[in-house]
Amino acid sequence: MPTYREAYHRSIEEPEAFWAEQARRIHWQTPFRQVLDRSKPPFAHWFVDGRTDLCHNAADRHLASRAQQDALVYVSTETGIERRYTYAELHAEVNCMAAVMRSLHVQRGDRVLVYLPMIPEALFAMSRARASARFIRSCSAGSRRPISRRASTTPSPRSSSRRTPARAEAG
Repeated sequence: MPTYREAYHRSIEEPEAFWAEQARRIHWQTPFRQVLDRSKPPFAHWFVDGRTDLCHNAADRHLASRAQQDALVYVSTETGIERRYTYAELHAEVNCMAAVMRSLHVQRGDRVLVYLPMIPEALFAMSRARASARFIRSCSAGSRRPISRRASTTPSPRSSSRRTPARAEAG
């Protein structure tokens, strides 16, 4: 296995070969016909005509063999909160977000602004792009402001090291 420095240099010196090799490591719904098209400088078009599902590659394809393995570890240096999500929990959270999007009548092609701080729920919302809308990520100076610690030392209910996915109740 190459070191980070070796991989970086190869990605610069041989970008098409390097990225073709990396692209073979994921699932493609429609394989690309060309790794890199530089026919319209200064623009470059990567993985021409290829189509992949990033959510599937990041989470879903791991469910069968790695469902109980950690998929996401969130550590907040501002609040001291740490949360871990297995592939199964990540899948459940993303599907909960899908239900929220459906309840808001979000459809393919709609634009959705995700305005959340750097928390796992932002990832769940953006991961839902595979089946519905185009997501617009938004960062502002206000959302990056340091959060002062509360005087209370009582941990919040969401600060447990392993969280059970929320379940919708029939109403």
